[in-house]
Amino acid sequence: LVERWKAADELARALAAERGEVPRPVKAVLLGPYTLGRLAERGRLGRRRVTLALAEALGGVAARLAAAGAAIVQLDEPALVLIGPDDAPERRLAAEAFARLIAAAPDGHLTLAVLHGAAEDAGAALLFDAPFRSYLFDLCAGPDNWRLIARAPTDRGIIAGVADARRARLDSREILVWGGRYAAVLNGRGLERVGLAPSADLDGLTPDQARAKITSLVAAARVAGLTDVEALRRSIDPRAVDLRSAAHGRYDPTA
Repeated sequence: LVERWKAADELARALAAERGEVPRPVKAVLLGPYTLGRLAERGRLGRRRVTLALAEALGGVAARLAAAGAAIVQLDEPALVLIGPDDAPERRLAAEAFARLIAAAPDGHLTLAVLHGAAEDAGAALLFDAPFRSYLFDLCAGPDNWRLIARAPTDRGIIAGVADARRARLDSREILVWGGRYAAVLNGRGLERVGLAPSADLDGLTPDQARAKITSLVAAARVAGLTDVEALRRSIDPRAVDLRSAAHGRYDPTA
């Protein structure tokens, strides 16, 4: 995995040099231990032991990626959306897996990605007690993730997955800009700790479709570039600033 990331990084640098551009960092993406533990053949070991062993192994991989120069290592955890409100053992297992992985890679920038739904029932404590540096939330398949963002510590980065990865159609620029600004307003986070992204990977799109979606997203990010929180509050619908009606309601910004 480390060698594959190095090859991708070298290719990105070569393409940037060919175009006369500043090289962009290449993010490394791993499937997280909780999701892998649900998928793995566990045999006699049992799910807990396998999940925690995977967490330690993935922590080692993340540490090596960071040492090799990966600015961000993203852990995709789509299985978090399967945790129900009464699944306390599942929350404990996921929390222990995250703790072991982070302990094995304490110096890198680890991003936890909640994909393909909402993880509200998994709980804010599970996500934010683990000291991930940033979080990516799928806000298209899981608009209720806004309520988790409203509870995120303000020193953590939030990546708003507002460009719908499920379809090739370009997203409304107004919705994309709104998503970035709203994430910045919540808890006075500010845009310096907010990013915009597709809601999940773009593997289901053609290269041209993916490129068009990313280009549209970049343009929206530029438009969203206010940094003053009070200016942000004044620039968006005041109903979206009211956490009681927006963050705590079942609000779908894609509707």
